[in-house]
Amino acid sequence: MEPLIAKLHAAGYDVQLEHDEKETSWESHGYVVLRDAAGNELAKLDDYQHNMKFRDRESRADELVALVEKSISTVTAAA
Repeated sequence: MEPLIAKLHAAGYDVQLEHDEKETSWESHGYVVLRDAAGNELAKLDDYQHNMKFRDRESRADELVALVEKSISTVTAAA
């Protein structure tokens, strides 16, 4: 299983994947955006899936999960 999906599940989040058909360049590709059920952006890494970052998937997945949790706690605190 992809590390990001596994880490999101372990943190208690459900996941629905959506593929963006938009073509990008080799230099700038592999972005991942995490959104809540309403479509609000919670976290984004522009090159998460880039070939040059493949070996960093575990730590970058941790980074994305931390960004999601920070976004959610910020929204919850503001409510």
